Formats: sequence, structure tokens, C-alpha cells
Amino acid sequence: MKKFLTIFLTAIVLLSTLVAVGCKKTMYKFTLTSYNGVEYVVDDGIMSGAKIQDGYEVKFKVNVADDYNIGLIVVKANDTVLNKGSDGKYSVIMSADTLITVEGVAPVAVSKITFQPTSGVTYDIDDDIPSGAFVRKGYEVKFNILVDNGYEGTPIVKANDNVLTKGSDGKYSVVLNTHTTITVDGVSKPNTRNVAFDKGSFRIKYLDPTTKKELSTLDVAPGSTVNFLLDLSVYYIQDGYSVTANTELLEPDADGVYSFVANSNVTVSVIDLEQDYGFIDREDGGMGTQDNPFKIEKPIDLFYMAELINNDYYSSSAFYGAYYELVADIDLGGEQLFIIGDNTSTTAFFAGDFNGNGYTISNYYIDDEKVDQSTYASMFLP
Repeated sequence: MKKFLTIFLTAIVLLSTLVAVGCKKTMYKFTLTSYNGVEYVVDDGIMSGAKIQDGYEVKFKVNVADDYNIGLIVVKANDTVLNKGSDGKYSVIMSADTLITVEGVAPVAVSKITFQPTSGVTYDIDDDIPSGAFVRKGYEVKFNILVDNGYEGTPIVKANDNVLTKGSDGKYSVVLNTHTTITVDGVSKPNTRNVAFDKGSFRIKYLDPTTKKELSTLDVAPGSTVNFLLDLSVYYIQDGYSVTANTELLEPDADGVYSFVANSNVTVSVIDLEQDYGFIDREDGGMGTQDNPFKIEKPIDLFYMAELINNDYYSSSAFYGAYYELVADIDLGGEQLFIIGDNTSTTAFFAGDFNGNGYTISNYYIDDEKVDQSTYASMFLP
């Protein structure tokens, strides 16, 4: 009986060991590559280097610091490009040791300076820097303000929201650490009101509703009603933004015409305008493989293609050698089609597969100084 009991207990121990071994889960290492300017926010408090169970879905966000570029960032799990889900998070199903990398993040090296046109004001800028120029970060731009004949008032000069004063040399100056817009208030013709249409860094136009000509500044009589149309680039989300005249929130009528009464000098602005989401930001945007090509379905996708292929930040065959397919007709609404593969670096070329599926890309123009337009006859360089 004792021998039988010993054999029975031994069998139970062996069976328990086999069950334990059979139930053991495979674990994989989850690693987040560290970069300056990048912060990961991972669900469930998972840390870089953690061992994660096979089949577990890890979700996370990637935040980029304000003083780093926030254009097209590319997030990869090993060599696979990840797309954001509808919740704005990236996700990966653990099936192997996984390394998360981020491409396209770098300190902002240049800042854009814009001198907003104002009636009665002429900018006298040192070094002949034009409005809209991109200037090395940290560079000091100096300028003066000249009030034209027939205008009066004391200029109030601002760089973004900061009032500037003249230095000992009689000039205004601003050190560029971010995109900067110079504005001038306080100057007008006697018995007139100045209306300035501020484009900022947006690809927008303010149009006269009757002539459809672009508006930059107007001088009108006090109490005049000012009407205008707003033309947004197709590269932006076409809703969710606001239009203001100074602090007054404007709403368009049924014909899309905005109106306000100019009782004082007025600056018209657009706020909360956001760039549309491209294929790498969409859950259904594809993976760039032969079985699941990147899906090109709207104008912003063509912009993304050009940026991802031309920009050294993303110099990876994951883009210039990827598979793409057109899944809808695309009308660019008269916008610029940026060259895809502009040959400005050893990786700025297209060597992938683009399936047009019988759809068309229309209503665009090409204007790129990097490529001789007289010889540029197709979308992709050879």
C-alpha cells in the first residue's frame, strides 16, 4: 500500500509539472527607443524593457515637444510602420521581441518670419529678408516701419503677441525662435479704417465675393460692412476652424460669405485650422506592402507621399520602395502638387509600385525650384 501511494503521489507531481509547463506563456520584450523631444505614453503603465505576454495588445501615444518639428512622424514596430487608430493611439500585438522607433523628429532648425501687409505701412528690412522667408533659428532680424504719406498714427509693432520697441539704432528687432508674424496697428488714413487679412502660415486666401480677387488689406470708411470669402487649401480639414475679426467670431452665410462692420482697424484671422490626416495617420491607410498597399484617396495623401519620400528624416525604403494604390479620384482644387521623388538626396526618389486603379488626379499645378519644370512631365522622377 505504501509503495502504491508513493507511485500515485509521484504521478501527481509529474502531471502537475507537465500542466505547469504546458500553461507557461511566451513572453516578449517591449522596448521604446529614446529620442530627444519624444515622449511615449503607454497604456497600463507599461515601461520600456518590460516582458509582455504573447498576443497582448500594447497601445501607446507619441508626443513631440513644442520646440521639435511636429510634421510627419513615422512610428515603427521593428520594420513595420504603425498607423494611429481611431483613438489616436498606436498599437502592436506582441508576437516577438518588439522595438518601437520614431522617425522624423528633430529640433526646429529654421523659423518662418511673415511681415503682415498693412495699408499705409512699408517695412524696411535689413539683409533684404522677404516676408515668408525661413530664417536660421536664433537669427536676429532687424527692420524699421515707414508710415506712407497720407496716413497717420503711431505704429504699434508686434511679433506674434509681443509688443516691440525700437532699439538704440532706431530699429525694431526680433530673435527668431519660433514662426513669427510681424503686425502693425495704429496707422490709418484720416476718417478711414484699415482691414488686414492675416494668413499667418496657412495656405489660405481671402477673396472678394464679387471679383474673386485675393484680399490682403483694405481701407474703408468707419461703419462700412466688409464682405469676403475664405478659400482653404485641400490639405486642411474643412471644418472645425474659426474665423475672427479682432475678437468677433464670424459665421458665413448660405453662400459662404463672411461679413463684419469696420468701426475700428480690424485684423481678420483663421484659428484652429488643422492639416488633414494622411494615410500613415489613418487606421485603414494601409501598410505599404504588396498585400496591403498604402491607400491614396485624398489630396493630403499625395502631400504625405512627397514629404515621406523627399525628406531625409524618412529616408527609408518603407516609403520610397513601398506599394501604393489610388482608391478614388482626387481633385486638388487648384492646389500645388508637390513633386514625389525630387532627387535632392540619395533616397529622394520613387522606386516602389503605384497602382492607379483607373482613377485620376486632376486640377493641380507644379511649382518646385528643385526640379527643372520644363523637363518634368510625369509625377515621379525616373
